[in-house]
Formats: sequence, structure tokens, C-alpha cells
Amino acid sequence: MEHGFGLGDLDVGADAEVFAPVSGNDAPGPADVDLDLAIDVSVLDAIEQELADVQRALALLDEGTYGHCEACGRALDEGILTRAPATRFCPDHLPLGPH
Repeated sequence: MEHGFGLGDLDVGADAEVFAPVSGNDAPGPADVDLDLAIDVSVLDAIEQELADVQRALALLDEGTYGHCEACGRALDEGILTRAPATRFCPDHLPLGPH
């Protein structure tokens, strides 16, 4: 089963509004716009990474290997998977975990 989710599938709804200053000293300058763009790119990068993690987990589910450490194959704790369903490694093989 293929799961083809993409950012274009997200629906922000008709109620989404954009608020922008209209006059006076509240008008954004170039530095404000650059900061807003940097924040937007950072948020987008985080969302894309989370989406990739979910798609990877769905592929593992389809393969029948979901819920096992990608390094050693050991079954992952159900509590960990409940809190973080896209978990890929057991505590012994986390990139920053014990070794």
C-alpha cells in the first residue's frame, strides 16, 4: 500500500487569515521580512522532516517491520511508539543515546 502524502494535501481551511500592519511604525521593514522568511523556512523544514518520518513509518508498516529498531531489529517498547510513532531506533542505537 502506498501512502502519497504531501504538503499540498494540507488544508488550512477558509478561516485562515493573514494579519499585516497597515500603517505607521508597525509596517515591517526588510529585517522583519527576512526574519519571517527564515522562521517560515525553518517551520517548513521541520514539517517536511516530520512528514518524511511518518511516510517512512508507514512504509515499514507495509513491509511488516514497523516497531523494530532499524539498527538491531529489536522490538521497540510500545510506550515509546505510542508517544513517538515514527521512532526508528531502540535506546541503545539512538544517534545520541547510549552505545
